[in-house]
Amino acid sequence: MKGLLPYFPEGGMDINNHKLRRFKNGAFKLAIDNQVPIVPIAFLNNWRLFSDHMDLFGSGSPGIAKIKIHKAIHPNSESYKDVVSLREKTYSTIETALQEYGNR
Repeated sequence: MKGLLPYFPEGGMDINNHKLRRFKNGAFKLAIDNQVPIVPIAFLNNWRLFSDHMDLFGSGSPGIAKIKIHKAIHPNSESYKDVVSLREKTYSTIETALQEYGNR
């Protein structure tokens, strides 16, 4: 596992600049298929607490994880053409929270 970067369905964070990676479509297709809401959750300071991103079994630092749970975003229709809009709204919600936290 040494040398592999964690990669998550929502995209994860870029190691070098702590920017949110683009999201994949799968979770949003599932939300539309099943008409269930997406609940965006922003982990505001995980990059500080878990700084050894090159090793999935790396060490963490002591501290309190700061998390912001946002209001649910409901799919507006049952059409796959809404995947992009649902994905972008979710991304924007989390990215805005990360930027606001970073500017404090």
